[in-house]
Amino acid sequence: MRPHTLNLYEYCANDPVNAWDPIGYQVVLRSLDEEQQKKILEALSNVTGYKLGQDEEGNYLGLYLDEDGKLTIAEGAIRDGGSNTAADALTGFIDDSFNVDIISVPKGADRYYAFAAASKKDGSKSVLGEKMSVLYVDFKDWNDSSLIQSNDVPIEANGLGVTLFHELKHNFTGLKDPRTKKMVDHIGLQGPVVQFTNKIRSELGLPQRDKYILPMNSKTGIARMDFSVSSTTRGGKIRMKKVGCLKINYKTHFSHLN
Repeated sequence: MRPHTLNLYEYCANDPVNAWDPIGYQVVLRSLDEEQQKKILEALSNVTGYKLGQDEEGNYLGLYLDEDGKLTIAEGAIRDGGSNTAADALTGFIDDSFNVDIISVPKGADRYYAFAAASKKDGSKSVLGEKMSVLYVDFKDWNDSSLIQSNDVPIEANGLGVTLFHELKHNFTGLKDPRTKKMVDHIGLQGPVVQFTNKIRSELGLPQRDKYILPMNSKTGIARMDFSVSSTTRGGKIRMKKVGCLKINYKTHFSHLN
């Protein structure tokens, strides 16, 4: 080994300005700018009902970022509506030993991540045994309203807030989506993560996602995400009734790469 050839900043992904290593083993990214942080906080607030901001005495009302950029729920936090499932889950995420860094998709990697995605390194451990993971967010996608078109379904049914909870569930549990026929046969068309976010949707009064896999038109690059609501038949049985879809334009997503 030749020490003079080593990359001194490899421990922080060659980015010592935006990444730091407080315990010598774990890389914590702080790449989100103020506007991006605000967007994440607002999205989580809308889903959980946790208030943002401070009172007249400077006490935080609900969700906030501490001085190290860590998502925090204030003591005696105030909620106004929102999903109980999401609020409980967020509390669990924050209290978990798992460390998830929400970062903006780095240039070049956005061809692999549309909107948001949990890192494929879910469940990896640092030398100290602490669990680590990354959640990538493509803010270019979320800032382009033309990427998602509504067909009788509110955009919020798969907005940034619900999407964050979908991906965080992956990060913290390692649960998988049914991407193949074999997995569909094993865990169903939705899978446990979609079922989790469907419960959140239901509590928010939003329609529920029918399945994980999205049929896509290969010519237009538009994928269709179908949604349903529960209804009661004359016989008193509850069934799901399709109400519409969201159309996601992946062709536009890839145009952002040019």
